[in-house]
Amino acid sequence: MNKRSTQLIQEMARRAGATDEHGHQAGPVYSFTEQELDDFAKLIVQECVNICEVNGDTYQYSYTPAKARLANSTSKYCGMLIKKHFGVEQ
Repeated sequence: MNKRSTQLIQEMARRAGATDEHGHQAGPVYSFTEQELDDFAKLIVQECVNICEVNGDTYQYSYTPAKARLANSTSKYCGMLIKKHFGVEQ
């Protein structure tokens, strides 16, 4: 993974409530309760959904209106499928 991805995942771990235990050679080690791990997984899934949805929104300027609507709805459908696959509800 690139540095940005690593930082994003570490930030999501903190947002989920994980504690950072310093002193490990390989870098930070996070401890999760079961609920925190669930919250962390939801944040990762939501980030994937956001990528689909934002990607769909960008097509509005690069295609004809009909193709833009199709690309946008396909991207939103992709996000919905990811949520359904992982059992994440909004």
